[in-house]
Amino acid sequence: MHASALVRIHPSASAESKPALRALVETARRIRLTAGFVHWQTFRSLDAPDCYLVLAEWETEEDLRAALAGLAFEALRARAAQSGVTLEAPEVLAGAFERRWVQQEAGAAVLRLTRAASGHAARAAEDHAFALEALAAPGSLALSGFETADGASAACCVELDSEDAIWPLLESSLRKRWATEAKRQGRSELWALNLPRLDYAAPSCPEMDLAALPVPEHGVSIRLTRSDDSGVARVQLQGRFDTEAASRCELLCRGLIAQGCRRLEMDVSGLRSVPEEAVCVLTAVARRLKEQGGQFILIDNAERVRRITRAKHLQASVR
Repeated sequence: MHASALVRIHPSASAESKPALRALVETARRIRLTAGFVHWQTFRSLDAPDCYLVLAEWETEEDLRAALAGLAFEALRARAAQSGVTLEAPEVLAGAFERRWVQQEAGAAVLRLTRAASGHAARAAEDHAFALEALAAPGSLALSGFETADGASAACCVELDSEDAIWPLLESSLRKRWATEAKRQGRSELWALNLPRLDYAAPSCPEMDLAALPVPEHGVSIRLTRSDDSGVARVQLQGRFDTEAASRCELLCRGLIAQGCRRLEMDVSGLRSVPEEAVCVLTAVARRLKEQGGQFILIDNAERVRRITRAKHLQASVR
């Protein structure tokens, strides 16, 4: 089962919404390029309107912790504070249960989050019976349960086929009984609605001509050369590395690995600068390739990436 990270976001009354939103979107776009990333969902609390929650999933806990390490969360928290937004430290959640009726894309989602009083646990297994009842509700497609290792927090996400199914669930006797049980056990309870426009999934790797990706007028130029057996590939980057370049580069590399590349040479000497976003992409690609027994070779005449990766303790992945 997947590993997840939950982050609570508290804007103040004087928060600057546009800078905060831009920072959230920028972070999501960076995170989605990390190794093993699956899904990012943003929720808004029903019980506390000034609270937002981000639930992001990775394939393994190792991938999750590597992504958080490369995020420089304290710097991100300081940046958010400048816009009047408070970020709580990420809570790492392990999968506790998962049930699905059909393979259908959800039109909406509801998140239930509980926290235990000091000295008690909020084990997700205690919510399993209630969650199964939620799965039987009209419009329900799937549900997932998560919990922290110490049992202090637990979460349940219910996927629904449309927004019309949200309110019958929230106004049902099930929710009331669920809340009564949480209160009896001394646990706080929070319900939140998904904000689909702020959902992000891992980039897909469609079939493509990897040697002929279009080059924008402004940005980065990507040149690809491959060996006859496709086991070795060389990617040369030139120009300015920005968000669009990050997506294109990551998509190209994932496609190469999926098509059997086992030695990837990445030449970044032609980049005008090597921003942190570029390092995140390179690190994710290197880890993915090494996990499959491949070799990642970085070519950087100015050794700019090496200095950055040493500072961020990523040199084990990018060499």
